[in-house]
Amino acid sequence: MHPDLDNDRLAGSEERKQIKTASARTVTRMSDVTLAAPTGRMARPLRGRRSSTRAGLAALALMGCEAPPSSLDVHVWMTTPDGPARLARQSDVHPRPGGAASVAFDENTPLQAIDGFGAAFTDSSASLLWKGLDPAARARVMRDLFGRPDGIGLAFMRIPMGASDFTACACSYSYDDAPGGDPTLASFSTAVDDGYVLPVIREALAVAPGLKLVANPWSPPAWMKTNGSMLGTTGGQTGTLRDGAAAPLAQYFAHFLLDYRSKGVPVWAVTPQNEPSIAPDSYPGMYLSPDAEAGFIADALAPALQAAGLSDVKILGGDDTGAYPSFAQTLWSSPAAAALGGTAWHCYGGLDGMSAMHDQHPEQPLYVTECSTGPTGIAGETTPQVMAALANWASGVLLWNLALDPNGQPKQGHGCDGCTGLVTIDPAAGTATATINHDELGQFSKFIAPGAHRLAATATPGGGGVTALGFLNPDGTLAVVAFNPGASPAPVTIAWRAQGTFDFTVPAGATVTFTDGAW
Repeated sequence: MHPDLDNDRLAGSEERKQIKTASARTVTRMSDVTLAAPTGRMARPLRGRRSSTRAGLAALALMGCEAPPSSLDVHVWMTTPDGPARLARQSDVHPRPGGAASVAFDENTPLQAIDGFGAAFTDSSASLLWKGLDPAARARVMRDLFGRPDGIGLAFMRIPMGASDFTACACSYSYDDAPGGDPTLASFSTAVDDGYVLPVIREALAVAPGLKLVANPWSPPAWMKTNGSMLGTTGGQTGTLRDGAAAPLAQYFAHFLLDYRSKGVPVWAVTPQNEPSIAPDSYPGMYLSPDAEAGFIADALAPALQAAGLSDVKILGGDDTGAYPSFAQTLWSSPAAAALGGTAWHCYGGLDGMSAMHDQHPEQPLYVTECSTGPTGIAGETTPQVMAALANWASGVLLWNLALDPNGQPKQGHGCDGCTGLVTIDPAAGTATATINHDELGQFSKFIAPGAHRLAATATPGGGGVTALGFLNPDGTLAVVAFNPGASPAPVTIAWRAQGTFDFTVPAGATVTFTDGAW
C-alpha cells in the first residue's frame, strides 16, 4: 500500500534538466528514409502550461474548402535530446514569398484521419495516479495529460481487461476466477477495478469527454484455457482457448463492456487478445492463432456484441507484437472481415507492414496500440516510432504505461524491466515528473487534434536528413512535425501554405512542431 499523501505540489520548477543521449535505429516508409532514434533521456518536473485560445475559426471539410486565413507567424515548439527545450515554445518563424522548399504539403490531398495519441491505463499506472498523488496534484497531472490547449491532449487510451504484466499487486487475475469454471459467468465482476482504475479513467473523461478507449485481455480466465492458468505458458504447456470456451469468452467481453458503461466508462473498441502470437511464462497471456482469432470474431464475439446492444463497439483484429500482413490477410479473407472496424499492431516487430495492409485494404483503419519507448523502453525513442506509425497509415498511436514509479514498477514477470511511462510518480514524495516520452508524444498530440488528416507531401531528395509530416486540423489550422535523426544540426526549408517558405535548422535528435494554431 502507498502511504497517504498530504503534499499538494507537483515536483520541480521551470529549470531545465540535463539529458544524456545514446542512439538506436528504426525505419519508416516515409520516402524510404531511415530514422535514427536517440535514447537515454532524463525526466523533468511536470508543470502546467498556459496558452491562448483560438477564436472565430469554423470547422472545415477537408475536401474542396479553403483553409481560413492565418497570420504570417508560424509558431514553433521543440523538444531536444540534450538540453534546454522540452516541449518548449521557440521564437516564431515568418514565411517569405517564394523560395525552394525541401518539403511541401498538399492540403487538397488528405490521407488517413487521426483519432488521437495516448498510452495505457494499466493497473500499475492507475494505482500510482490514485494512491501516489493527492487529489490536487492528480488533477493537475490529468489536466496536463488530457487537456487541450493547456495540456498535451491525449485522446486515445488503452485499458487492460484484468491483469497484465503491469499490475500493482504483481499477481494474475481476471473478472471471473471462479474455482472449477463458470460458463454462465454467474461470478463475473469488474469490482476489482472500482478502487482506482475506474476512478482514474473517469477523471480523465472529465477532462477529455471524447476520449476513445480500446480494451483487451492479456488472458481470459484460467478455466477457459487449455493450460488452466492465466500465464501464457506454465509447466511447459502453452495455453490457448479451450474447445467450447469461445461463447463464454464472447460473453465475458459483453459483460465487461456493459459493466464499464454502467460505471460511466464507455469503451470505443476491443481487440480479442493482447499479442496473440506469444505465450509468456511470467505474466498473463494466451496464444491465439490468426485462424482461431478470425473464427472467434466471426462466430462468437461479433454476434455476442450485437445481441447485447453493443454493435457500436468496434472490433480491431491483430494487436500483435508487430505489423504482420499475413495475420491481417487471414482476418480479411475470413467471415471475420465483415465485423472488423480495423486492425491494431505493436511496434516491436516493426511497422512497415502497415503500408502493405493499407495498400490491400485502404478502407480498414490501422492503429498502433502499444509501443514502450524511452531511454529504458524496448522500442527506442518516441518520436521516430510515432513518425513511423503515422507514415505507415496509423490513425492512432499508443505508447505503453501512462505512469510508472522511478524504478519502472510496479510490475510482474520479466520483460520491459525499468521501462518508463509518460509520467514518473514517486509515491513517497507525492510528486509527478514528465518524462521524455511525455514531451516527444506531446509534440504530436498537443497540436494534432482528433479528426485531423495527414497530408500528402513532396520532398526534395537529401533535404538535410530532416523528415517531416504535415496534418490539417478540423479547424483548418496546419501542424507540421519535423525530426532530425542525425548527430548534427540539419537545415530544412518548409513550404507554408500559400505564404511561401521558411528555413529552420533542426538540432541533432530534436523534434519540432510548426503550427499556425493559436498557442
